[in-house]
Amino acid sequence: MQIREQSEVILGATLSLACVAVAAADFIGILGEFETRIPTLTLLLLGTVAAYLVVERRSRLARFDENLETKTAELQRALDVIRDGFAEIDARSTHIDAFFGAAVSNDRFSNLKLIYGSRAFASVIKGLSISVGREYIFQLWQDCISTADTVAAFNYVKAEEVWTTGWSFTIAQGVQAGRIASGATIRRVFVVDSQSEAAALVPLMEQQTAIGVDVRWILRSAIECRPFLMRYLDELGTWDLIALDEDLVFRVALDDDRSMNGCSLTRDSSLNSKVKHLFNEAYQFGSKRSDIP
Repeated sequence: MQIREQSEVILGATLSLACVAVAAADFIGILGEFETRIPTLTLLLLGTVAAYLVVERRSRLARFDENLETKTAELQRALDVIRDGFAEIDARSTHIDAFFGAAVSNDRFSNLKLIYGSRAFASVIKGLSISVGREYIFQLWQDCISTADTVAAFNYVKAEEVWTTGWSFTIAQGVQAGRIASGATIRRVFVVDSQSEAAALVPLMEQQTAIGVDVRWILRSAIECRPFLMRYLDELGTWDLIALDEDLVFRVALDDDRSMNGCSLTRDSSLNSKVKHLFNEAYQFGSKRSDIP
């Protein structure tokens, strides 16, 4: 910028001195034959000034465009920061709204939102869903089963995660037995990769049958050969699901090793219907424990 300004001063001063010198020489009368070239010289100087002004104007416009783009980018970054800030505020307010909305409701789902929303923000609470990490899966499952009248469970989690643990044979059995004694209906289909895996689940299936759970098993390959069931599974996002009553869906997120990563409870009658349809198909084509070779 300083070089440009110095160039402008030098050029302006040179042109001014040239004009003054020619005018003075013409006034004194010492130009001689050069006097006849003054109009040409004048046009030359004016042309030079005009050309400089054109170049300078284009340069200024280019600098203006560059500055405008820079300012626009800075403004966009500032707006992005503001938008992200509002998004964070909105997320926090959604959690708060869900929390206090549940506090004034006697609805079962709303009460669960209140319970899990109060646990040091360990849960993700939204309008129609509760999502928790692995550490709260069993607790949320227990809270759901202990208040449900109808349970249709489609389970693919590996046995080592749940069914062969002490928790499964004590608390889980007790919760299910209590609900069945109160008039609830619990049906379950175990999805397995092989008949040997089904055979390993026989002791569990016998114990669950003893307390009144209607238990069947089905090979995963029998599910995979039915495209419409696979479409439902894709939409539901997991192979471990429970339909509770008429509107709730309990979904366990599984990794490639069939281990649990977390779970969610969603109030959605359409998802509930899909889980029930998936369950009913698996139940219909599934086998009883006595059918294991």
